[in-house]
Amino acid sequence: ALLLAVPIFVVGTLLVLVFAQWLRWMPAGGYVPLAQDPRQHLTLLTMPALAIAKGLVAVVFRMTRAAVLDSLSRDFVRTARAKGLSPARILVRHVVRNAIIPVLTVLALHMGTLLGGTVLVEYVFNWPGMSTPLLKAVEARDYPMVIGIVLTISVLFVALNLVMDLVYAALDPRIRHA
Repeated sequence: ALLLAVPIFVVGTLLVLVFAQWLRWMPAGGYVPLAQDPRQHLTLLTMPALAIAKGLVAVVFRMTRAAVLDSLSRDFVRTARAKGLSPARILVRHVVRNAIIPVLTVLALHMGTLLGGTVLVEYVFNWPGMSTPLLKAVEARDYPMVIGIVLTISVLFVALNLVMDLVYAALDPRIRHA
């Protein structure tokens, strides 16, 4: 719960302070294209990924556990056991398929936070992306540019939610017919 309350840019700054300044395990930031040096690219991607995923991982793990435990106590699991299906098959075909819907809902709800946090993380770790033009446009009071970038991020958010709805329909036939 503590990591949910700490803003992404604070976590990013603390990661740079600890891993780049004090321990000197990683570079403080920067960007190397994947095609140029895959190992360096992944090294530079580690801290931004940790900063972005810091709170979401705990929420998704808790939600997954609760959904799986709920699915395991359902009648269809008891029926599958009575039919003699193997535990692995019950888990994969019945439990996970039903437990994944609430987990995907949590992920869909956090997409906005992830997209907004990405702008801050790109800036803190000096990665190319929408953060540099957005922050320069805000600083220069270039409102059309700010509106354009925010609109682009909003369209991406809507598209991701549409994809999530299509995934729902593919996983659960009850949603398809609703």
